[in-house]
Amino acid sequence: MSLASPLLVLTLIWAAIYAIYHLLKPSKAQSLLPFTTNARHGRRNVWKESATQVTLKGLHLRIQTTIWNLRHDLLAMSLQSPSNAPLSQALKFFYDLGFVMGLIGMLCALGFLSITGGISTVSLTRKVWAATNSPIHPVSSEGFGSLLKRSLDAFDGREILTSDESWVKPIIPGVTVPLADLPIILLAVFLAQIVHELGHAIAAAIESVPILSAGLSFTFVIPSAFVSFSPAALDSLAPRARARIIAAGPFHNILLWCVLVSFGYTRLGDVFWSVGYQDLSTLGRIVVGVESKSPLHGYLPSGTLITALDDTVLGSQNVSYDAWTSYLNQGSTDQNLGWCAGPLDGGNTCCLTKKTPGLSCFVSTDTPSTRGCLNPVPVLTSASKVERCNFTADCPGLSICVRPDETEKLLRLTVVRPFVDAKSEVILWSGPREEVWEEVRVGTLLPRTSFLPVSLPYSGEIFWQYLLMATLSLYFFNLLPLPHLDGLQFLNAMLQMALGDRGDETVDVYDLEALVEPSQGRRRSRWAWWKRTLGRLIPRFTIGLLVVYTLLGVTNVYW
Repeated sequence: MSLASPLLVLTLIWAAIYAIYHLLKPSKAQSLLPFTTNARHGRRNVWKESATQVTLKGLHLRIQTTIWNLRHDLLAMSLQSPSNAPLSQALKFFYDLGFVMGLIGMLCALGFLSITGGISTVSLTRKVWAATNSPIHPVSSEGFGSLLKRSLDAFDGREILTSDESWVKPIIPGVTVPLADLPIILLAVFLAQIVHELGHAIAAAIESVPILSAGLSFTFVIPSAFVSFSPAALDSLAPRARARIIAAGPFHNILLWCVLVSFGYTRLGDVFWSVGYQDLSTLGRIVVGVESKSPLHGYLPSGTLITALDDTVLGSQNVSYDAWTSYLNQGSTDQNLGWCAGPLDGGNTCCLTKKTPGLSCFVSTDTPSTRGCLNPVPVLTSASKVERCNFTADCPGLSICVRPDETEKLLRLTVVRPFVDAKSEVILWSGPREEVWEEVRVGTLLPRTSFLPVSLPYSGEIFWQYLLMATLSLYFFNLLPLPHLDGLQFLNAMLQMALGDRGDETVDVYDLEALVEPSQGRRRSRWAWWKRTLGRLIPRFTIGLLVVYTLLGVTNVYW
């Protein structure tokens, strides 16, 4: 997908937002006369007098409302009633577990930044070392293309980097994941944020802390949710109660992650999809979509069943084994059977240069072997019934047993079109196999009827995976002691719990000779110094770790 299409869609979305905003926005000059019969005037008054406030500035849309305040207050009153005292105590104990998980999450998040930063440093150092110390070969008669290939083979970067490459890959739409996944990613993050804010709201109701407003915001392409509390009400709470409210949001995220993982192990999703879809994993892989610029776009429509890659059958009873990914990403394959074809009397020019259109280099299976040029389409596809062989003795007449030369990048895709006919055909791909894996999206479910979208189960699975990543990422990221995140407030609450009121104590010091008043000579205790120092150093240390990790991660992606 090109970058122009998403930008066009984004432009249309923001144009629609501005059009709706100005259509419903009340006029600046309101008449003093009550024109209640004017429907449009009435609609504008509703906009103005409602409990919802909409703010639009640049590429930032903010919608906040107070319609949930009354319901939140009723929940708080209900939890404070004597009849619900056991429930209130149980919820406090439950969110005390959230405090413990918050402490664990903060330590794990800081450890994660430190470890992955070290791994990324080692990976980048090895890349730089390998790039600056790779062997340089002299140019031979085989040309620059052979020189480049030999240099890459000698470098063999995959063996060097896979051992210490960062085990966490950043999600960058258009770079590490398809750009088409961006809407699904944003939806998953938005739902995870709603669950997060719900945790804050429930924990605040337990402590009878009212909410000021709740709402949504949309900045450029990133949606978010929020719940606002009175800072004075939060500061008046005991440190433990305040920490309980702060940690409740990340606690809900880790709970959601556990629920999603547990649900995935039950495989109830397979039962749900079986209503309208049939599982064809034992037969092969279903084409869900192909990149629009891929040469395979017109040959592999959605719903096509790919049963084999070369001679490797994709169907399997083992659901944990992905033959599609394994075959397309492995370095080399062992060719078994050959094809009975005519004599290699067309010369071997295509074996010496890659500029011979319509011809590919083939090698005979006999010993000693011979090389020659053939048109690969009639030999390797189903256009003609070519017999398979091991040796030339297996072939009739003057035919010989041949295989594509190892230098040829040919891939046979055996396909069946279920909604057209059950006849199989072979599509011949010329190029790196990794490109097929990158450009073709496959699944295992085929609609039972043609009106159901083929991509729906695939999109559901992708959304499930992104929701897992989003809710787990929010759990760790929000617990980092950084400004505007829960982690910094959580850190301050923990420091106050650890130091108690000693961090705010002052010691009166009298200067008897100068007769200085106690208020002028008082100094803070050492506990206040520790509280102030840790409250400054830990966030600064975290910011440094985050900056280093981000720079190293982006550098490793683009290197």
